[in-house]
Amino acid sequence: MKIKRLETFLANAGLRNYLFVRLVTDTGLAGIGEASLEWQDRAVEVLLNEWVADRVVGRDPFDIEDIVGGMVRDQYQGGATVMTAISGAEIAMWDLIGKACGQPVYRLIGGRAHEIVHAYANGWYGGCRMPAEFAARAAAVAVAASAPRVGSTGSSTSIRAPPGAGAPDDRERSPGSWRFLATE
Repeated sequence: MKIKRLETFLANAGLRNYLFVRLVTDTGLAGIGEASLEWQDRAVEVLLNEWVADRVVGRDPFDIEDIVGGMVRDQYQGGATVMTAISGAEIAMWDLIGKACGQPVYRLIGGRAHEIVHAYANGWYGGCRMPAEFAARAAAVAVAASAPRVGSTGSSTSIRAPPGAGAPDDRERSPGSWRFLATE
């Protein structure tokens, strides 16, 4: 399996942008990584398309240590911008490896470490412009956060991952965040 192309997608989310990188292989698999760096998304996007692409296209994503290690050694004082671009590509390669092996990435990098993952609502303010809009959105998040669910602890949520969690079918979109479905 070889990486055939690198693509970037910049998504506006109201007060900020999210930058995603997709690596597509010659076998048709696609791996997704996230490379957002607040207020520097365009710089990271340029690095992905003009620097990282040259170092990953044509390579086997299973050679992740060599590819990522080479990029880290090749950059000179690039700081957060370069490291964010490298990280986005690395995440996409791990996604490819997990898909090729039919395993969730957490199994490939050492296994499950916790039964419960603490999370909080973030990004709930997207699209708000006026104080009243922020207040209404915050109130909706507070109501959703107080709804009973697996491991609920006030305004944050403890998420219990069911067996096989990680596949897209195991997730449900909730306001401002992803959460696993309770299967108990």
